[in-house]
Amino acid sequence: QVPKLLYDVIHAEESERIQALKDLYELSNVLHKQNRVPMVCTNSWDTTGTLSKCILSLGNKERRLACLIFNNLSIPPENKAVMALGPSSDSLLEALTTILRHGYDESYLACSCLMSITLLD
Repeated sequence: QVPKLLYDVIHAEESERIQALKDLYELSNVLHKQNRVPMVCTNSWDTTGTLSKCILSLGNKERRLACLIFNNLSIPPENKAVMALGPSSDSLLEALTTILRHGYDESYLACSCLMSITLLD
């Protein structure tokens, strides 16, 4: 399910892209928190890299959803190191700091995610 949703985030039309982001958010929310580690700590797909690479080209609503997903995924200790130091960390850190630099409405979410991933347990 995650690979298809990530594909849709990159390649689908706006309405399908928004739905894919909503579905990814739902998969990572508190009711499905058991999905958070598998969504990040896998070699089968790259949630962090995929969302990081496209987040700046998304519209406001989509960018907000992506930031909410990152915040959910940054909660488990296992994910913090992968997100801050793993193979897609450069893309993620660049995306989050660019959101801050541009002063997008989602800046508070970017700050929250940065704080979360840098507080390694």
